[in-house]
Amino acid sequence: AARLNLDFTEVRAPVSGRAGRALLTVGNLAQADQSVLTTVVSQDPVYVYFDADEHSFLRQQQAAKDTKGRPGVQRPVRVGLAGDDGFPHAGSLDFTDNQLNAGTGTVRMRARLPNPDRLLTPGLFARVQLQDAQGLGGERQTLLIDDKAVLTDQDRKYVYVVGEGNKAERRDLELGRMVDGRRVVDKGLAAGDRLVVGGLQRIYYPGMPISPKPAPGDGQAAVAKAPAVAAQ
Repeated sequence: AARLNLDFTEVRAPVSGRAGRALLTVGNLAQADQSVLTTVVSQDPVYVYFDADEHSFLRQQQAAKDTKGRPGVQRPVRVGLAGDDGFPHAGSLDFTDNQLNAGTGTVRMRARLPNPDRLLTPGLFARVQLQDAQGLGGERQTLLIDDKAVLTDQDRKYVYVVGEGNKAERRDLELGRMVDGRRVVDKGLAAGDRLVVGGLQRIYYPGMPISPKPAPGDGQAAVAKAPAVAAQ
C-alpha cells in the first residue's frame, strides 16, 4: 500500500519535450486537475504555421494532384530564422487548410521539421519557402524582378518597361512569391524586357518618352532576371 501511494505522487508528462520553470515548489499543495506544475513543449519535431498566397496554394494543389498515389514523394519546405542566411532548415508540408481567407487572399499551411538538436524553439518567427515536390522536375526557370518596380492600380499590379522608341510601356502582371528578395513574375513579362526600377515618379503616363540608363547591381543568377533601367 505504501508503494502504491508513493507511485501516486509521480507525475509523468504525456509527451516528450522540454519542461519550463516549476510553478509549485516543495511544501505547496498540488490539487488534481487544478494545479499546474510546469509546462512542457515538444521540440522534435516542430511545426511551423504560415499563410501562403493564392498562387502558392494553387501550385501546391497541383503538386498534390500530380503526386497522388506515389509513395515517398513529399512537398518540401525550407525555413529560415531571424539570424539565418537563406533557408537552412528543411522540412515538409503536412497540412493545408480547407479554405482561403477572402480578406487576405491567403490560406493557412503547416510545415513539419525534424529538430533533433533542439535548435528550433516553439514561438520563434520564421521565414518559409515552398518548393516544388520531389520528382516534379526540381527547380524551375522563372523570371524575378525587383519588388520596388511593382506599382498598384486599384487591384492590379503593373510595371513599366522600356518600349519602342524609348517610351514607357505599361505591363500588367500576375505575381508570385518572393525569392531571395525578388518577386516572381508568373505572367506579363518576358526575359529580355527592360524593366524600369528607378525614376518611376517621373513617369506620368504610359507612352511617355524616357531616357533609360542601366541600373547598378544588375547581376546574373541561376534564374532569369529582367534587366533593370532607371528612367531619367
